[in-house]
This record gives sequence, structure tokens and C-alpha cells, in this order.
Amino acid sequence: MPRVNTLIVENLTKFKRRWFIKQTKKAAAAAKAKPIEEIKTQTFSDILLKRKEDAIRKDLPHFKVGEKQVYFPKARVILLRPNAKHTPYQAKFIVPKAFNRLDLRDYLYHVYGLRALNVTVQLSPGVYKGHPGTPRYRASQIKKMTIEMEDPFIWPEQTFEENNEIDDQEKMMIEYAQVMRNYNDEVIGRTRSDLAKPIKSFGGMIHLPDYIKSQPFVPKFAKRRLQNKVEKAEEYHKLEREKKIIENYLKSKNKLDFI
Repeated sequence: MPRVNTLIVENLTKFKRRWFIKQTKKAAAAAKAKPIEEIKTQTFSDILLKRKEDAIRKDLPHFKVGEKQVYFPKARVILLRPNAKHTPYQAKFIVPKAFNRLDLRDYLYHVYGLRALNVTVQLSPGVYKGHPGTPRYRASQIKKMTIEMEDPFIWPEQTFEENNEIDDQEKMMIEYAQVMRNYNDEVIGRTRSDLAKPIKSFGGMIHLPDYIKSQPFVPKFAKRRLQNKVEKAEEYHKLEREKKIIENYLKSKNKLDFI
């Protein structure tokens, strides 16, 4: 009886081994005949990109349009000249501080028909301002937004004499305004030793008053001692003058009494 059980187990083992080898060969043949396709999963970004591409292809807004309708927008959006780091496919604007990315995108599309594909925000800090003798204050912040466009836009060169639109008088006013700006930048805000520096604006024709011109250096102790001597000398001369006046008055009075 144990011999029979041993034969049955051996036969079953051989059968399982043959069956496993046969199934393995079938699987390898099927894999060579038809490769297994990879399952591709779409992310949320891929879905949004596909929706934007379809909207642009159909000439429709590539974003969700706002429900609130504004017929006469009062927002002031200012186009700026690009910086050195900007490409022709980028544009920079100054916008109100209450504006956000969605507002600018909606505004540019419905007012100018310009698609803003990507919008970045920059909020510059307020700058301290003030003049000598007045309290300093902090100016309001400036909000700037940069967009990316479909088509490039290149600014024209900045010239003042294009098509002879600016006559001689306007050109003279521009030059005068530039000179005055340089003069204000040079003079306003001077303190201490900077007051004695010569003025280069207007060809150096503006001369400083005598009390502002540079003075030789005098130590504080020596200056105080010399000032005391000057005050004592002035007081002495004042007493001498008063003494002479009194003597002259007494002489004249004696003469009158004698007569």
C-alpha cells in the first residue's frame, strides 16, 4: 500500500509540472503575438489642457467666464515696456490692487480680444518719500501682472522725432523738464557736507551762497574758546563805546553850565 501511494504522488507531480510548462509556453506565445498595452491615466492638468486646446480651436473663451457683467469698466490697466528678461510672448501691466488673475484674464479677452494663457502677479513694496523739513511717508504699493500670449508683440523703438510730430518748442520743453529733474535730484535732500558740493546742472551757472560754501575745519574745543574770546571782545568794545558817549555827554553838559 505505501508503494501505490508513492506512485500516485509521483504521477501527480509529473502531471502538474507538465501542465505548468505547457501554460508557461502558451503565455509566452500570447505575449509575443500581442503585447500588453499600458494603461494611461489622465490627470486633472491633462484634462484642463485638453479643454483649453479645444476652446482655442473653436475660438471660444479658454476659461470660465464671470457671471457679473460690467458694461463700462473703470479699472485702469497700463501696459508697460518689457524688461530685459521678458520675451516677445510676454506682456506686463499695472493693475489696481483689487484685481486678481481672473479679472485681468477676463478684462483682456472681452475688451481687447487678447488671450492670457498664464498670469503671474508681482506686488512691489511701498517706497518712502519726503522732502527736507517735511515728515516722511510711505507711498502705496504697485501691483503688476505679467501674461503669456499666443502671438508675439514687439514694442516700437522709443523716439521723439518720429514723423516730425514734435516741434522745436515741445522739444525745448522736454529738455527743460529733463534739466529741472536733474537739478531737483541733485539739490533736494542734501545734508551736512553735501550742501557745499558744486551744482552741475545748468552748466554749473548756479553758484552757492557764501554761507553754504565749504569752511576750514575747526575743532569743537578751539571753536568754543575762540567764540568766547570774540564775545568778550565785543562786550569790551561795547562798554568802551558807551563810556565815550557818557564822557562826551558830561563834557557838553559842563560847557553849557559854564555858559
